[in-house]
Amino acid sequence: MHSRFRCLAVSSLIVGLLVACQAEDSRISEHMRQGAEALEARQFEVARGAFEQALALAPESGPAHYGIAKAFFGVGKTRAGIEALRGAARLDAKSSEPKVQLAQMLLVAGSLEEALVEAQGAVEIEPARADTYLIQGQVLAKLGRMPEALQAFQQAVEREPDSYRAVLSLAVAHNNARQFEEAEAAFRRAVEIEPGFSAEAALARFLAQDQTRDEETEAALQRVIELAASPREVRLAHETLVGLYVQRERYDDARALLKAATEQHAANVELGYLLAQVEASAGNVGGAVSLLQQLAKENPTDTRPQLLLSSMMGKSGDRESAIVAARRAVEIDPGQPPARLRLAELLIDSGFSNAATGHVAEGRGLAESVLEDVPDHPGALMLLSKVALSEDRIDAAVTNLRAAVASAPNFARAHYRLGAALVIQGKKQAGRQALLRALEIEPDQLDARRLLVRVHAMLGSHEEAVEQARVVLSQASGEETIRVLAAENLVVLGRLEEAASLLKAIPASERSALMLHQLGRVLLQSGELEEARLAFGAALERDPFHHDTLRDMVPLDVQAGLFDVSVKRIEEAASGKPGDSDLRLLVGVVAVIDGRPQEAERSFKQALKLAPRNTQAYEHLARFYAMRGRLTEAVRSYEVAVAARPEDAHLHHFLGVLYQYGGNLNRAAKSYDKAVGLAPDLAESKNNLAYILAETGTDLDRALELAQDAVAQLGEVANVADTLGWVLVKRGQSNEAIEVLNRAEASALETKDVNSVGTIRQHLATAYMAQGMKTDATKLVESALSELDAAAALRKKQGNTASNEPGWATAMREMKRQLENEG
Repeated sequence: MHSRFRCLAVSSLIVGLLVACQAEDSRISEHMRQGAEALEARQFEVARGAFEQALALAPESGPAHYGIAKAFFGVGKTRAGIEALRGAARLDAKSSEPKVQLAQMLLVAGSLEEALVEAQGAVEIEPARADTYLIQGQVLAKLGRMPEALQAFQQAVEREPDSYRAVLSLAVAHNNARQFEEAEAAFRRAVEIEPGFSAEAALARFLAQDQTRDEETEAALQRVIELAASPREVRLAHETLVGLYVQRERYDDARALLKAATEQHAANVELGYLLAQVEASAGNVGGAVSLLQQLAKENPTDTRPQLLLSSMMGKSGDRESAIVAARRAVEIDPGQPPARLRLAELLIDSGFSNAATGHVAEGRGLAESVLEDVPDHPGALMLLSKVALSEDRIDAAVTNLRAAVASAPNFARAHYRLGAALVIQGKKQAGRQALLRALEIEPDQLDARRLLVRVHAMLGSHEEAVEQARVVLSQASGEETIRVLAAENLVVLGRLEEAASLLKAIPASERSALMLHQLGRVLLQSGELEEARLAFGAALERDPFHHDTLRDMVPLDVQAGLFDVSVKRIEEAASGKPGDSDLRLLVGVVAVIDGRPQEAERSFKQALKLAPRNTQAYEHLARFYAMRGRLTEAVRSYEVAVAARPEDAHLHHFLGVLYQYGGNLNRAAKSYDKAVGLAPDLAESKNNLAYILAETGTDLDRALELAQDAVAQLGEVANVADTLGWVLVKRGQSNEAIEVLNRAEASALETKDVNSVGTIRQHLATAYMAQGMKTDATKLVESALSELDAAAALRKKQGNTASNEPGWATAMREMKRQLENEG
């Protein structure tokens, strides 16, 4: 009896578990059904909640992870969606589908390398499936690996010869690879497989690339219009043909096409918007505005006519009307991010130009409200970064821009803005990478390319600067600042004839003061002094206040015995523009040369009063004080400058130089450290900080890293190689130090850097002694001291007062005694 009871109890337990499992499966199925229905209805938060409930009951459910991913993508949370897809792919490792979906989303997000890994994984799991090769080909194409992409698309077509997607993808790839015959054959094959709007439209767009086939293209596009069924297809079909007409400036044909279309498709408002854009392209802005105003009356709940009106008004310079139209769009749909961001942008720009802080605050509030609704919205983050930059909050701007590119990895403009902000922050290398990424996404982005020219030049990549400048000039030959920059970099590269030719390509009558000044500098470098003087004179005829030309004329005038002419010219320019800090600074410079210290000091101070953030004025005043032994005043000048511009790395660097000059190594090190923190590419500060760390024997690991960075950026010039060698000596790596210091000595002798030779030899002798190379050390010490004693004897014979011995000489005399004592 007892045994039977136990059996019945166990049976009851099993039944209960089965019933419970069935009930749980039923609940999971119900949650999954609710999630799917919510996705279909675009109720993404509801869908996410349903899938999360399913996941709570079945944590290993790949479909639930996949559903959550779709819900995240629906509300614009790309990163969270990708994480959910990663979970789905991990849980279903034997299926290619999650990997294909994950690769597609990673491709959209711009994570191309990871997307390629997932796509290749999908191919390995199901090599017979065409879709796996399709996504692989798409990623490879985006990476610019066109031969491999073509191979992947061909593999897809081989597996499914009648697959429209596969054949069309192959056609596009052939076209991108400029294999036009193969592309056309594939486009026509796609039409055969799936005749209709999509295939015919793709073929027509392909034909439109060749201007010699306009008649054929137009006929193809007319056929596409006839095939268009849905309102969207109607718009796309007309948009393509209208684009062809506008490109060929056939505005009457575009108008006629759209007027007929609006009569036939009266309910398709998009055609009316397209007609307005045609009128604007034709220069009839008034007609475009009237049409949009009429469309706004007819469609009072649609924000698009108001947004288009705002855009057109803004482009025509009527900012107030643009703001009014944007406000109407926000009133129509307060929750729509594009309307709020358009208004925010206009208000912020208005606030900056008119110093209207209320407008800036309102615009900022609108952008922040968008972020509350759509976290990481790239457009809102871009606007907030713009405000931060205007308020000198560079770190905040960079933070917002990094978030923008993380949220939208293919947003070229965000990468460009990030690059610009990083350059302002002093992180030129990182800025260059962001600019290169912007151009990788959108090669025609001229703003990014212009800035890249400058950044290449700042980093000493002069060849790359010239190459990028030529790309800009090929698209905009009138870009005189870029032309001048290209010439400057060619001069650095020693290609003077090329620089002159680049500048002379502009007719003489069209050359600006800036261009004539640069031409004068090129001629000066070429030794053509009279031609240089003529070019500078022509520059001053264009602009008598051109600071750089006035400055560069000084040495020519001094050489010609016309220094008083230079002084008069500069003083007249400064009087003519009394508010120009740079001209007042130049007055001080010539006063120093002319031996008028009181006038020089007064002018430097006036320049600072006119522009308290003028870094050069601080530098000149500090050097003026230092030259006269007024080191305390020089230091104080820089300390004031640093307080005024704490984010300026160069000011911290020069303050460090003054501290080091005065023997205050602790404060010098702090200043250099601050400079490097603000501008990681500032090689001079790295070099000087590394030297101080070596001298004081503190943190030699960091000293080595800094010294190696400085050599990488500046090359093995004498004092930079000497720093690296001295750090190696201090670290006990004397054998390596000897090689580096020998090269440093050769560099100093070649450039006649007499100030560095003695110190380098002292360091080299120390390295010899550490390696037990006493003969080499003795020979070097005796040679250096003999040269020093001979120079001192010559000065004494000439009646010059003997100067104090340099520090390296004292150290070497002690070494000599030590070597003699050791025998």
